Amino acid sequence: MQYVLPTDSPHLSKSALRLAISPMLWAQCKPDRFDSWSAGITFLQLCIPYLRTDRGLKNFNNTYGPK
Repeated sequence: MQYVLPTDSPHLSKSALRLAISPMLWAQCKPDRFDSWSAGITFLQLCIPYLRTDRGLKNFNNTYGPK
C-alpha cells in the first residue's frame, strides 16, 4: 500500500482510532481515481528513469503538475 496514498499521509496502524480515521483519509486523497494524468505519469516513468525517483517526480509535478 506504499503508493495507494501519498507518502506524506499518516501511517495507519491497527489501532482502533486510526482505523476509524482511515475512511476520511481515503476520501481526502481519493486514491481510487486513476485518471489520464496518472496514466501519463506512469508511462513517462517507464520511459524516463529520472522520474522514477521521488525527487525527480516532485520536480516534474512542481513544474508541470496540476495547479
